[in-house]
Amino acid sequence: MIKLGIVMDPIAHINIKKDSSFAMLLEAQRRGYELHYMEMADLYLNNGEARARTRLLSVEQNYDKWYEFGSEQDIALADLNVVTDA
Repeated sequence: MIKLGIVMDPIAHINIKKDSSFAMLLEAQRRGYELHYMEMADLYLNNGEARARTRLLSVEQNYDKWYEFGSEQDIALADLNVVTDA
C-alpha cells in the first residue's frame, strides 16, 4: 500500500468545491492509498531525521462532513512513499 503524506492548512477550513488538494486526496483514497494528514506545525527534526505527527485521514465528497481522522502517530517522513504539500 502506498503511504501518502500531505502537509496542508487545516482541512476543516477548505472549500471542497474548488480545492485541488481535496480532489487529489479523493483520488488517492480511491486508489487505496493510506492518507497521512499533517500541518506545518506537525513537522520537526529529531537528531537530523525529518519526522511528523500525523493523523490517518479518510475523505468523502460530502459538503457537511468531508473528512474524518483516524489514529495519530509519530513517524519518520522516510517511512512515507510520497510527501506533498497543498
